[in-house]
Amino acid sequence: MDNAASIESLLSQQGYQVQFVTREKYRGSGPATLCIAVKGAVRHYAAGICAPDCPEHHRRIQTIEDVSRRMARFEVTPQGILLSMEARGQNLWEIEPAPDPGIIEAQLVEFARWTQKRLRR
Repeated sequence: MDNAASIESLLSQQGYQVQFVTREKYRGSGPATLCIAVKGAVRHYAAGICAPDCPEHHRRIQTIEDVSRRMARFEVTPQGILLSMEARGQNLWEIEPAPDPGIIEAQLVEFARWTQKRLRR
């Protein structure tokens, strides 16, 4: 069974509706195939976790998102599938008129500092 079929099978068994769509990338190489898994009203992007990445890395990130409402949520299934919740909002490069880069930079720095402080607790 290939990776896509395996992911689809495992998530379908867990009650997700799974579909694969091809989307153009914003930058770089050609189109990418995305796995979209929907359960209830929540839409996730799904991917298998493979070396050198590991489920523990993503579980560590989850400890950060537990203290921040600002982060899009994700989870790792016991089978090693990463489910990243679709984030609300717009892509910065699609906003018209374009936001002030200084404001965006300040917000990102504020978020990074806030996250760093929360991890030290």
